[in-house]
Formats: sequence, structure tokens, C-alpha cells
Amino acid sequence: MKKFKFRLEPVLRWRRQQEDERKRAVGVLVQAIHQEQQQALQLASNLQSEGHALQKQYRSGQVDLDYVGHYFRYAYQVRQAITQ
Repeated sequence: MKKFKFRLEPVLRWRRQQEDERKRAVGVLVQAIHQEQQQALQLASNLQSEGHALQKQYRSGQVDLDYVGHYFRYAYQVRQAITQ
């Protein structure tokens, strides 16, 4: 009795290769998303610490208006970066 030979084996192999390539691409994208999320969390943390520093200045009675202006510009830029 002759051994059965699956003639579509190259097609199956090609489909598996395509699937593996897509899995790798998705993995790269997931890793990039994770890095962006970590960066957004870091920016939010920095913004919060700067806000605490500004509150500390208000409480001490030493309000530097230049610092307040810089803070609000910085806060705006950080929020824009987080949104992106």
C-alpha cells in the first residue's frame, strides 16, 4: 500500500509562516504600546510632582510668577504629550 502524501503541505507551511510573521508584528506593536503607556505614566507623575512643588510655594508665601507661568506651559505640553 502506498503512503499517503499530502500535496498541500507547502501551502500549509506558507500559511503558518504568514501567521508567525503576523504574531511577531503584533508582539512588536504591543511592546510599543506598553512603552508609550509607561512614558505617559512617567509624564503624569512628573506633572504631579511639579504641581506639588507649586502648591508648596503657595503655602510658603513665596510665589514666583515666572515659575507659575512656566509651570502652566509645562503642564500644557505634558498633557499634549500624554494625549499623543
